Amino acid sequence: MEQFSLPTFIKICLLDTGSRIAELQKKIETQTGYDYYNSFNRAVQAFIESGERNDADLILSQPKNEHEQKNNTAAFEAFIKKFGACKSLSLVKSRKNWSPKGANFSIIVAPLFEIEKAGNRQVFSTWALQKPLLTQKYGAVSCYVMRQAFASHSLANAGFFLYDLTNGKTYSEKQITNTTSKIFQSDVRWLTHELSDLA
Repeated sequence: MEQFSLPTFIKICLLDTGSRIAELQKKIETQTGYDYYNSFNRAVQAFIESGERNDADLILSQPKNEHEQKNNTAAFEAFIKKFGACKSLSLVKSRKNWSPKGANFSIIVAPLFEIEKAGNRQVFSTWALQKPLLTQKYGAVSCYVMRQAFASHSLANAGFFLYDLTNGKTYSEKQITNTTSKIFQSDVRWLTHELSDLA
């Protein structure tokens, strides 16, 4: 069964049909699932664990590819600007490999961190991609997927958010509308059909 990280799933949904198919073919052919934003994620973890930037900066300097290093560093700076001074900042270590109903693939939902605001837990995943541009519609889909994946988990008591590091926008479950689940189900059907065709 194919697996997609939540950002990869959302990226595919945002693309036009031709680009979607090309992205799927590339994923199936390579099977490596290279995590371009691995150093960003590890830098955030290091910063939250130590409260210091030294380890994070060291991690961000590791990628050999100049663009990768630059983009991961930019994502980290955006994270620090928004959340760096937050006293309640802590890591989320829970992750779910969730398969939507009727799908022949699963989505790996791995929120990165949480904060506490007015006594409420706010659990965040992040969007670091510059292209395609994240829309409010798919920011809401991201929060919907997180809610579904953690429905019977201790995190179900928290609120789910997606922070767009590129544009400085926060998406929450408040943006979920009656059409969000329909959009998601339509994308699941399309992806399931395409994966069957490409198999």
